[in-house]
Amino acid sequence: MVFDKNKLKDILAENDVKTTEDLQVFMREMMKEVIETLYEGELEAHLGYKKHEQNASESGNNRNGHSSKKVKSHVGEMELEVPRDRL
Repeated sequence: MVFDKNKLKDILAENDVKTTEDLQVFMREMMKEVIETLYEGELEAHLGYKKHEQNASESGNNRNGHSSKKVKSHVGEMELEVPRDRL
């Protein structure tokens, strides 16, 4: 994966990342967003419809909020909001 160094510098500056500790916090927040987005995509694929889509579920299986989950990673501990479904 190739990043434009100037864009990366701009992103870090916009998020006030100046120290290694700032970078770790930023990476943890970014990883949290990526994982939660992947969870949402996985549920969308499983259910067969997008979030907030009207008349979406013909099978009776629907979204049912989120649950919290603490995970540890190389950038520290994160609290994730994991989407749930119900039948």
